[in-house]
Amino acid sequence: MKNKILLTTVSLLIGILIGILLGKWLFANEQVEVSFRDIVVPDDRLVIPAVVDVEPDIIYLTSEDKWITVYIELPWYKELPWFDVSQIDDSTIMLNNQISCENSREYDFVANPKLFMSDRDGDQFLERMVKFERFKLKDVVQVGDQVKIEITGSLINGRPFYGLTWVKVLREGD
Repeated sequence: MKNKILLTTVSLLIGILIGILLGKWLFANEQVEVSFRDIVVPDDRLVIPAVVDVEPDIIYLTSEDKWITVYIELPWYKELPWFDVSQIDDSTIMLNNQISCENSREYDFVANPKLFMSDRDGDQFLERMVKFERFKLKDVVQVGDQVKIEITGSLINGRPFYGLTWVKVLREGD
């Protein structure tokens, strides 16, 4: 039993390392296709790889829209136990380790599960919708065609998750 756990852990860590190296190579070659293995492990706990999608796809920093919306999905991987987005602790969610998501219960998109949990992309996995105030991005991201967005957080049991994507960031008029 111990050998099986050790083998599974070693296999997962090797996969993560290969994913990180492949992700760095793809990004360096201006290709941005990313797999779940393109994750950074912030400490020695096993991190759940999340799939994240940012809306809008092109972020205008000077737009008057109040929110950036992020969808977090925790798909099933045979190497990991099953986790779902209903277990996410929204008070821990961060964008680029600097901006917390909005978690005030005064907003329906925070308080109403029918609004913040859905299978938006139809792949049989629920996504957890969170929102970040757009004006806070100005201090965290640069203007560019491939700007890295990292979403971190943890489940209510403390288990961390990490998701990575790239977006285009412009000033109005660019």
